[in-house]
Amino acid sequence: MANGDEERREHLTVTCKTNHDEGIREKCNKRGENEHEMLLLRVLKSLGLLRPPNDDADDEMGDENEQCSSSRTCSCSQTSCCRHATNSITITHNPRHAQADWNDMHDLLINSSPSCRRVVANISCGKNGIYYPINLAICNEVTPVPPRVLDLLIDADPTLLTNASFELACSNLELKLQVFEVILSHKSELLTLGSLRKIAFYDNVKLAEFIIHRYPYILPKNCEEWSIIYGNSIQTFWLSAMYRCGSEYVCENHVQKINLLHYMTSQSNLGAVELIVSHNPRALSIARHGRLPLHVALSNYKGRVYGWNADLVQLLLREGQKHSVGGVEKYGGFGGLFVPDHEGNTPLELAIDQIRNLSFLSKDVLYGERWNCLLQCIHFAYKVLGGDNNDCIFLKALATIPFAPDIIDYVMEKYPLDNIVGLTKNSKGQHCMEIVIDAMTKESPIQDIAKKSNVMQQQMFKNLLGQCYQGGGKHLARIRDSVGRLPLVHAVTAGLGWKSGVCEILNCYPRALEEMDPTSGLYLFMVAASCGRHGSAGSSGGDLNGSFELLRQYPVVEVFSRVFN
Repeated sequence: MANGDEERREHLTVTCKTNHDEGIREKCNKRGENEHEMLLLRVLKSLGLLRPPNDDADDEMGDENEQCSSSRTCSCSQTSCCRHATNSITITHNPRHAQADWNDMHDLLINSSPSCRRVVANISCGKNGIYYPINLAICNEVTPVPPRVLDLLIDADPTLLTNASFELACSNLELKLQVFEVILSHKSELLTLGSLRKIAFYDNVKLAEFIIHRYPYILPKNCEEWSIIYGNSIQTFWLSAMYRCGSEYVCENHVQKINLLHYMTSQSNLGAVELIVSHNPRALSIARHGRLPLHVALSNYKGRVYGWNADLVQLLLREGQKHSVGGVEKYGGFGGLFVPDHEGNTPLELAIDQIRNLSFLSKDVLYGERWNCLLQCIHFAYKVLGGDNNDCIFLKALATIPFAPDIIDYVMEKYPLDNIVGLTKNSKGQHCMEIVIDAMTKESPIQDIAKKSNVMQQQMFKNLLGQCYQGGGKHLARIRDSVGRLPLVHAVTAGLGWKSGVCEILNCYPRALEEMDPTSGLYLFMVAASCGRHGSAGSSGGDLNGSFELLRQYPVVEVFSRVFN
């Protein structure tokens, strides 16, 4: 009996003790919840995320305001943004335009223990991807966070400072530069070439100049690093900022050393090319692997995927002419258009090859950027040669690319009305036959290219004198020039070789052999023997082959009878 009483007494003692402990635990839990709620409310108030529920101000972030429920009925986790506030509090979802009380946040952090600071830093009280006080403070544009407050927040838990935090800082144009010093002092690894893209994306000029002066080691130093901050607008942004700040990585010697102009040209980056040329025009004459920047602009540079840019070609030609790219003698004035590369190809020939090398030529190509680039070259060369800009593109092409009959075919396909009945003349009164003959015989870079292939020259005259063009045909061989010469007479007196087109002109109008040169009074075979330009015998012997063929086409007896009578 005594044993039973003792057991009951012991059971009651344990039960009372357990109930007492649970009561204490419940009170502690309630007190902990209240303390956490009060801490959350103070953090929200300091960040400016609380406002009265009757405030009907519009939310500029586009989200609806969220009415908080009672903490006693809240069933969400600690990471949920707003369930721990009372019914009398509304949380705004526009942290960028919050009216923060940074003095209160500073007092809270400075007067708290390290563990309490960590709790404050880890309170999740935001929305739309911006949760923690560090990021909420960084994104505030109306009341930018002071560096001292941000320093305390980061120091409380540095792991919360991430790439997203740095991007938020880059997007906030109201932040003081000292804030970035605080961020980078805690995590310098956040500053990379990739992060430079973020600064440019948000057009943060102030921050870019700060980075250039304080952290120059991160700037792109070669073309490979420039490719990391890809995007024409991004590269142009940084190039412009580096020029304004006088960075050593855009000085004349460095730009030429890394061939930055060639690289930006290969990217079709017009803005960057303009900047480089305006600050360092000598780069236009720098040849990389035997190629000028103009070669790069008009060629399939390493199989680039960037679009062709006619405005870029125009800029390089104009500035190249201004700065005498190619010298002031033979190629002077053409802006480098006729400067051969290490393979002997000029930029003009490369532009033509980009049309020729296409597996098919559709009308889309004739209206595309490759075609526009070639047209820029034709217009520019024709203007340098003294031609009138109002002349039709067909005559301009004949004067500048007579060695490319296939391309001129495309010109006529696109502009079929430019050579109506073959009577179209340029501003100097020359028709198409005169223009081609002069282009092939007058001393110029164009003549140098034309002389590379007699086959192309013959094809050019075959096309002109054939039925390839509207209004073309044999009658073109009968049209006289301003001094009364037929095309055959003009060709022979100008020194055009037999295999370069004289044969084709003669076949179209053999009676032209009866004509004499109005200037010298000589027959054509005599003129051919004395011209000494394109003959196989050289300049001293004249065109013996042409003289022989012309003489063979016309009976010797009849010729001499006319001479002596």
